[in-house]
Amino acid sequence: MSSDALFSAAHLLLPEVLVKYFDMIKYEIKEEEIHFYFTESNTVPDEFKEDNLNSKGFFPQATVQDFPIRGKNVFLHITRRRWFNNTKDKTSALIRLAKWDEKVRQAQFKSFNSISRTMSIHYKNILNYFENRSTNGIILKSCVCF
Repeated sequence: MSSDALFSAAHLLLPEVLVKYFDMIKYEIKEEEIHFYFTESNTVPDEFKEDNLNSKGFFPQATVQDFPIRGKNVFLHITRRRWFNNTKDKTSALIRLAKWDEKVRQAQFKSFNSISRTMSIHYKNILNYFENRSTNGIILKSCVCF
């Protein structure tokens, strides 16, 4: 199978978010496994176009086992960008925080409830970041687990 044909087939089978926001940089076919390697493209997703985002390097690669294809285990090796939001507008930050909180509540992920409560209690302190670009570190540590 040619490289172009495999890339086309992979795009039909893989999650849309990978096809839309990531570049497949290589693939490997081993005995009983197929490995796809993706790097997040340097394109800001549509829902974040209004933000002033810059890419500042990459997170460590994550590996996800996907559904088998023709009896071969499929592994997705994903490298995400570290996006830095340069927005200094406290009002837009408050709106974004409220939208995030609403999505968490709607999703009903119990594991996020304590983080959501912490954010609700400390949102004024969190928003102070947009005035002086520093934080107390406790909230920052809580946010890193996403």
